[in-house]
Amino acid sequence: MKRANHVEIKAPKNFPYMEELKSYDYTSILDDNKIAKIIQSDISEIELILFTQKSDILGLVFFSNLNDLFLIQDFIENLRKNHLEDKLLIIDEQHENGKAILHRLIHAYRIGDPESIIANACLFKNSKDQLVLKVTSCAFKSMHVQLNKIKALSHLSTDDLKDFKIDTHGFFIEWPKHDIHLNLESFEISTNPKRLKERLKLIHKEKKDFGALMKTYREQQGLLQSDFKDLNQRQIRKYENGEYFPSYETLLKICETYHLSVNQYLDALARLRVNS
Repeated sequence: MKRANHVEIKAPKNFPYMEELKSYDYTSILDDNKIAKIIQSDISEIELILFTQKSDILGLVFFSNLNDLFLIQDFIENLRKNHLEDKLLIIDEQHENGKAILHRLIHAYRIGDPESIIANACLFKNSKDQLVLKVTSCAFKSMHVQLNKIKALSHLSTDDLKDFKIDTHGFFIEWPKHDIHLNLESFEISTNPKRLKERLKLIHKEKKDFGALMKTYREQQGLLQSDFKDLNQRQIRKYENGEYFPSYETLLKICETYHLSVNQYLDALARLRVNS
């Protein structure tokens, strides 16, 4: 298969979720002796798919009856020997979300952005009896998020926290009753102070860049900062200096002076960026 950075999906013959792979070409694990040896000597009974790129295994999805702990332990031990344990995503074949997880994984590799897409999430309590959310990306990287440290969730009860669902395509996890939506970056920021600093630095740069484009476009149109109806010169100066992003309501007022829609204005700024 030559899609999404040449990622291939490999599955056993008679894979039970083959319907999810119908839009993809795939190759059989049983026909690939090298992979068969890496994973297990006899994988004919294992419901497993792999995402591979060239000779590298990006990740493994193991559909298992979680009651069969001995099989899982043996399987994980074999992966550990081959340094593949951290690339494993186990799905309980009896759970209805198995196909949904596979759908998100396929979608993520189809659009070529597995790092940003959520594959699965599950709740558990840590040794301190605190509620933790394990979030696994479609790049097979997991993080453990202590929910009481996320401001948007800190006021929710345990029952409310358990009432979450993952977006069909894995773009976010939502708590519908409270209209809370958090993407993978939100969880990364909450668990990694360095990631927060990087994000704040990026936002600062985006504000500066957007403000500079606003100023350039205004000057090209021959307007002064004092020429905008219902906005004072000080406000315009702050936006153009990159101190704040203008709200949508503010953009409507700015666009009224230019006799443009918001989309037309943003398109004009985008063209400036491309040509700069």
